[in-house]
Amino acid sequence: MEAREPKLEHLFDMHADLEAPQVLAGTPDGMRQIFIVKGGSVDGPRIKGRILPGGGDWAIVRSEAQSSSTCAGRARRTMAR
Repeated sequence: MEAREPKLEHLFDMHADLEAPQVLAGTPDGMRQIFIVKGGSVDGPRIKGRILPGGGDWAIVRSEAQSSSTCAGRARRTMAR
């Protein structure tokens, strides 16, 4: 059986408006940065919507070479194409 190239399809572009980061330096896990989502947009070939306020991105920077991030948010579809 011959390997096939994976088929990729562009789903959407997402743009989020964020508040200034809240920085908590010197925690046992590293520097924490919290970015709160104010709103934004989702736009793709078959879907369009807006990002609702209240989500966020919670990042931990452990070193210059290591970080982790947890993102959560909600979007409301305004139009299916």
